[in-house]
Amino acid sequence: MVFANRLDGAVAAESLASVLDDLGASGWQEATPDVSDEVLVRVFFPNSIPPSRVHTRVVETARGLQREGIFSTLPQLKVTAVEQHDWVGECRRGFRGVRVSRRLRVVPPWRVGIGRQSAAARPIEIVILPGMAFGTGLHETTRLCLRLMEKEMRGGERAADIGAGSGILSIAAIKLGARSVQAVELDAQAYENFRENLRLNRVGNRIRLFAGGLQDFIERRSLQHGFDLIVCNILFEKICPLLPYFRALVRRPTGATVILSGYLWTDRDNVMRHLESAGICRRAQKRLGDWGAVVGRLEP
Repeated sequence: MVFANRLDGAVAAESLASVLDDLGASGWQEATPDVSDEVLVRVFFPNSIPPSRVHTRVVETARGLQREGIFSTLPQLKVTAVEQHDWVGECRRGFRGVRVSRRLRVVPPWRVGIGRQSAAARPIEIVILPGMAFGTGLHETTRLCLRLMEKEMRGGERAADIGAGSGILSIAAIKLGARSVQAVELDAQAYENFRENLRLNRVGNRIRLFAGGLQDFIERRSLQHGFDLIVCNILFEKICPLLPYFRALVRRPTGATVILSGYLWTDRDNVMRHLESAGICRRAQKRLGDWGAVVGRLEP
């Protein structure tokens, strides 16, 4: 797939990931040419999956996203046969980790402790086993969330991670001092990777995963204490319908800090209007590349 600009290419990872997973994709690789703003995304499928099926589903999804204003133009699609290869392994070997801040570092299991410094200067390592390069901390929205969590957290929080994905924010919350985390994830494709990452970080006893949507979570779980911190890193189009439910998550009587990422910086005024309507009072906003994240306060 060739996207006309870098922004469309970045959005593709979030917007098309579930479609590609459902179709049986075995790997994902992005190659951005230096000569233009175009972004080339290679997605690999087993030979047993008909190319026509992939082409039809991707075009249908991309057209829907274009109508919603998420993609500026449709990607160019080309299907070719390639030699059998361990594409997932290739993607994993290509992931060397990312330094999020002076204090936070995301690493794959095979790079834990590399370049280890003195105890005083040692970064907090969040160990993530890449699936298809999603949820590894490489995307700007994830780094924004992690940086804001680092700045806002004081320790001892009960945190909720809405749309937990690989578990990177849940794990970061514990390593930044949270007392416990309740992760909520609707996509069954993410569960195995989530649990594996908890095991790698040895934090499974302090993070609970609810497999389902936010409304189901609120209806089925007794929220006696509520949460001091709510984090959510998914596209804002998916966050927006969830905002009315956030108040049910808030700890009484102290309220909660809310950190949201996943919106385009150019759409920030519209995002702030939705937050205000949901009773979330903006405290700070941060930008990285074309993306934005916000810290707000929600009272019970």
